[in-house]
Amino acid sequence: MPHIGLPELLVLMVTLLILMIPILLIISVTGRKVTVTCPRCGTETRRGGYSWWQILVAILFFPIGLLALAAGRQPTECTDCGFRWQA
Repeated sequence: MPHIGLPELLVLMVTLLILMIPILLIISVTGRKVTVTCPRCGTETRRGGYSWWQILVAILFFPIGLLALAAGRQPTECTDCGFRWQA
């Protein structure tokens, strides 16, 4: 088994960290569960999120892929009355 020196190990660790930054950034932006109040019935409901393709494009083509998140979120739908709106 070849011996890995300290410089090679540091390069490997930095490379892995750089590769993980886009994934962690996008998960932190898209993974938040925010509750909003329905304007029709006043019930708290979860705000609409991003589509799967937006998250995939943002990760694969980071940093330019973040523009896919600018396409907007899915509409928020009330769990009680079914009212849909952009929140």
